[in-house]
Amino acid sequence: MKKFKLLTASLLMVLTVPQAIAAEESESGGTVSPTYEYTEVWVPEGDSGALGTWSKLVNIPASAFADARVGDVIRVNFDLEAGEDLLYQLQVIVKSVEEKRDVRIETRTDIAQGYYCYTITGEPRGAAGDTDLAMLHAHGLYLKGQYASVRNVEIGRETNTGISEMIENGFNSDVVEYYSIDGRKVSVPGKGIYIRVRNGKSQKVIF
Repeated sequence: MKKFKLLTASLLMVLTVPQAIAAEESESGGTVSPTYEYTEVWVPEGDSGALGTWSKLVNIPASAFADARVGDVIRVNFDLEAGEDLLYQLQVIVKSVEEKRDVRIETRTDIAQGYYCYTITGEPRGAAGDTDLAMLHAHGLYLKGQYASVRNVEIGRETNTGISEMIENGFNSDVVEYYSIDGRKVSVPGKGIYIRVRNGKSQKVIF
């Protein structure tokens, strides 16, 4: 199992595009944002993670979500096919507990950024009224799409460590750190949007 930590500026119900993790300016010396520890829970064998062009249904088994709970973030990472003007799209499905009827979480969402995130809400979805967590525990997650292959699946859980802890413990210097919009620490920012952390405050910046 691989473990590492990501910083997100806010936790939303569904994180499907980079701007969903926009940073907010922190006005106090308290917690800037929650930190999440991600654990790899599933890796496809061979080409079993290939989506084709809407021709395959990739099942991430229920066993991958055995320890999942409400508030956890499911992150599916993809390898994208090379090519010009390709539409990297994804459909995300869970199935009702008893009848295994399709319940669509996403119909056609863009995954050009190379990943898809979903936060488990514990709320009912679909006609049967099953919660998303119950359906994940029963049948796992199903993916359809095009021009991408699943590289791996990770589950993120909020922790009380990381940047928030440094700030609460009195971290207050001119040290500047940058994070990508999906929470990965960046040594030297390139062109794009980043989260800058300095003197206990986080701010979205554009280079």
